[in-house]
Amino acid sequence: MPKILTEEQIQSYFETGCLHVKNVYSRSSIDKIRLLLAKAIEDGTWNSAPHYNEGVTTDIFRTMPELVDLIFTERYIQIFKDLLGDEMVILPEPAMHRNRFYYWHKDSTFLDEQGETFHWNQDFQAIMAAMYLQDNDDEYGGGLTVVPNTHHNQDQYHKIPKMNLLQRGILKMQKIMGISFFDKLEKDPALTNLQSMKGDVVLIDIRLDHKGTTPKKRRKDYDKFAYFNFVLDSNKYTADVIRCMRARPSGYFTEYLQHDKSLPEALIQKSKELDFNIDF
Repeated sequence: MPKILTEEQIQSYFETGCLHVKNVYSRSSIDKIRLLLAKAIEDGTWNSAPHYNEGVTTDIFRTMPELVDLIFTERYIQIFKDLLGDEMVILPEPAMHRNRFYYWHKDSTFLDEQGETFHWNQDFQAIMAAMYLQDNDDEYGGGLTVVPNTHHNQDQYHKIPKMNLLQRGILKMQKIMGISFFDKLEKDPALTNLQSMKGDVVLIDIRLDHKGTTPKKRRKDYDKFAYFNFVLDSNKYTADVIRCMRARPSGYFTEYLQHDKSLPEALIQKSKELDFNIDF
């Protein structure tokens, strides 16, 4: 398949740590996924996963196998090949997120928390690919807010879980005074709400500072959905990343990973059909 990304887009991603790719999917394709998810919520499929709650359901490629063809398209795969080369590896996250608006974080923090440093090596490249199933609305959110060029800054978030009561008190006072590192991000002149539309894909370096775009209002009649994948440039660090993912303590990771560590056959066949590496 011909390249999807221009050289300017590729250069921009590596310089800023983020890239908004438009029209990866048709809006009608996204509507099909939304209808599938709405049906899953209604008929109990959402709650049939090894780990689920109102905000997430896991093992989606077994409980909703139709998603394999809808998500893993030739155009979607080509984007990663354009950026990272044909040897890139996708770690397909078997989870769908619903109405979640995460605050500031890096997707690499779990590596820092486990005492790892390999993700700060110069030859480490890992993308978090975000597929939002709605427009990023200024009023209702639904997408991603980033601070470009922060993917080279060492992580601060991993310190928070290890803080004692005094340190937590100091951080709370800093928030009240508006001088915490969270506030600095909110006031950063480079702060950008990526204006993604239904059918777009947002790519960020996993070390980039970002958050879910903060909604000013919440809608009760329209769910916000998001799907994410890790993509590495080669197999060099794949085993390390997977090992650390499986070591995360939350039920979100441990319950469904312990349930079944194999990839669904439909996903394996799709990787062969579209000629890309896959691991989990």
